Amino acid sequence: MGKNENRLREIRITEGLKITELSRLCNVNEKTIREIEKGRSESTEVTKRKILRGLNDNPSKTRAWKYDEVFGSQ
Repeated sequence: MGKNENRLREIRITEGLKITELSRLCNVNEKTIREIEKGRSESTEVTKRKILRGLNDNPSKTRAWKYDEVFGSQ
């Protein structure tokens, strides 16, 4: 589990997003995002899709992110 969630943290930081900002963009609880990034929680497919949408809805994003770049292959 750890590798993909660590990638999420790296991407969030690269995009200049705090957990609170990503939470607001994707409508996923801050605690859930924090737990996923620390590898303490397995994320559901629905949650992963919400997070991806939030990353891509970020108005100051550096690029468009693909699912497999953030969470690995399905």
